[in-house]
Amino acid sequence: MVTGANNFFVLPRERARILGVMPWCVPVISDGKEILRSDGIICDGPERKVLLRVPRNTDRTKHPSLDAYLSLGENPQGGPQAVAARYIPSHRRPWWYLGNHESPPIVVSYMARQPPVFALNPDGLAILNIAHGLYPKRTMDPAELSDLVQHLNLHRESFRGLGRTYQGGLEKFEPREMEALPIDFARGKETANG
Repeated sequence: MVTGANNFFVLPRERARILGVMPWCVPVISDGKEILRSDGIICDGPERKVLLRVPRNTDRTKHPSLDAYLSLGENPQGGPQAVAARYIPSHRRPWWYLGNHESPPIVVSYMARQPPVFALNPDGLAILNIAHGLYPKRTMDPAELSDLVQHLNLHRESFRGLGRTYQGGLEKFEPREMEALPIDFARGKETANG
């Protein structure tokens, strides 16, 4: 999900509470390091930031705290232009509507000086464009998802070199490159390509 202004849409929980916008916020993975350090599972917690995700049909005038915060985004705050006037927000209707994206059951880092790291997302955290989401083509129960994540992380070295490598060894996996990763996974009979 691309916000067009993370500093406006991503907030510490306490700030969201103080501003009175917490009812329109969802927990979010806002930094790729969270996945890199996750040890295969990433959960909600009191320290997790939240994402302002207001439904399109919300009548903001009926919610004074929300309206006041969105009004801040419509006025320049010490910068050259308001959040609402930035390129991405200005092309949305309304400017503050981020879409209704389904949270992925598995998240994966896509840019680092190491192969991708995979993590379960059991709490349904939203993700920004700092990660990719994996959505299995068939229904998988929590145990199967856990086995898959363990398998992917166990064999992540086999994915090295399959993304785009930049100076200094930074490797980036675009969505199509992530989709093309060779995954040979059969629950109970793990084998790896690579």
